[in-house]
Amino acid sequence: VVLRIGARPIGVLLAASDKGIAFEDSEVYFLQAITNVLGSFLERMRAEDLLKAVDADRSRLLGRILTAQEEERAHVSRELHDDLAQVLTGMSLFAASLELATSGEEQETARRIGSMATEGAEAIRRLIFDLRPLELEDGLVDATHRYTEAAGERRGRPIDFVLLGEP
Repeated sequence: VVLRIGARPIGVLLAASDKGIAFEDSEVYFLQAITNVLGSFLERMRAEDLLKAVDADRSRLLGRILTAQEEERAHVSRELHDDLAQVLTGMSLFAASLELATSGEEQETARRIGSMATEGAEAIRRLIFDLRPLELEDGLVDATHRYTEAAGERRGRPIDFVLLGEP
């Protein structure tokens, strides 16, 4: 009896009798039913293996995407800090020195420029933090532990942090 997965033959189930008599039709049908069940089982196993492989690929690709996103966030964060935040800080310091060296309307303009530069630098710092929170630099588990300790201190009673399983 031919063993098939769908319409594709993959093997043969051989049956023989040591008594030299032919199989009855019901016995042949029974053997065909067994090969159909075996074929369905093998097809299911193949589909499950394929699904596991696809899931593993998906997980690997998702990990690569997340890593690339984190690397890009870190890069943007560094660029913002190294370039724009430094420029705004320098601008704020320059405006402060102008404010000290001038008077009247020019002093007020220098003060407002310095204030705007300081606000811009603060906005950049917040953006940098949003892109890559410093608390997460040591990992989510350590950050959660520190957060629960701080929350317990604010409330005046300790909060236990228990991690079950592997991080």
